[in-house]
Amino acid sequence: MEISGVGGVGHSALEYAAIPAFQDNYIWVISNGRDAVVIDPGDEAPVRAYLRERRLRLSAILLTHHHGDHTGGALALAEGQDIPVYGPASESIPGVTHPVREKNTVQIKTPALRFSVLEVPGHTLGHIAFFASGFA
Repeated sequence: MEISGVGGVGHSALEYAAIPAFQDNYIWVISNGRDAVVIDPGDEAPVRAYLRERRLRLSAILLTHHHGDHTGGALALAEGQDIPVYGPASESIPGVTHPVREKNTVQIKTPALRFSVLEVPGHTLGHIAFFASGFA
């Protein structure tokens, strides 16, 4: 089962989709019909299938915390490509190219998105959230 929706007031529509992974996780994708941002890709296979099926180009990866069921596919997805991988600066996550903290802003060129970074310790000490704060 895939969960999806479309949004984007006053801007080209963005699609939000949840790709089921493992027993009880989802990998989130935000796309504009051409380019996609993937959030917490614990497994690369369903992400690759989703991107291939929809002919999307991966433009960035966002990681919220260090657990393998949220980071396990990031290295393989970014391998050999110039794809930025954003993740919590206070956690050691292989493949993170852009460590971020509270009050940092993440700007994605395409799809044009801007996220504010919030530190939300609890699940892990370094857990972060990406709050969509506008279009880049």
